Amino acid sequence: MEWTLRNCSHIKWILKADDDVMINPYSFHKFLQRRKRRDTSIHGLIIKNGTVRRDLDDKWYTTELEFSEPNYPSYCQGTTYLLSARTIRRLLEVQRQDPKPPFVWEDIYFTGILAKQAHVKLSGMNSMIRLDYHPPIRKGWYFVGTHNLSQANLKNGSQIIWNSMRNYTSLPTI
Repeated sequence: MEWTLRNCSHIKWILKADDDVMINPYSFHKFLQRRKRRDTSIHGLIIKNGTVRRDLDDKWYTTELEFSEPNYPSYCQGTTYLLSARTIRRLLEVQRQDPKPPFVWEDIYFTGILAKQAHVKLSGMNSMIRLDYHPPIRKGWYFVGTHNLSQANLKNGSQIIWNSMRNYTSLPTI
């Protein structure tokens, strides 16, 4: 995030999205246009009372030393979330004042722990995000994940998702 502010000082928004998430650029652009210029929320799929995993064999294992509470603060799931440059500045200000090293899970750290300390609100986009592709695509979905598609089905599935997104979107005329 430091790099982004240093090298992209003119930006208004940052969209963090995993490489297996498809974005509907037409609907998403409309969403951005409706956001207020002074928006300091983090927008995404909100996870509330996420249980801290203490099982050593768990992929998301977290030690008591790393995070001592049994539940994480509310945070935006890391697959995709949106925040303004103004919000990034607030998060980084809090981070600079925190003597602890950054937490290992980036989504929980930035959108949960630091956001809570910086008094940044989370804004749910839960109805606009679909993490696993199951047809049909619904109108209003801005993001569709392809987690459940095998490598063999990814190309065909991605084309189906894209075509479905276009069918549900008022595309600009040229």
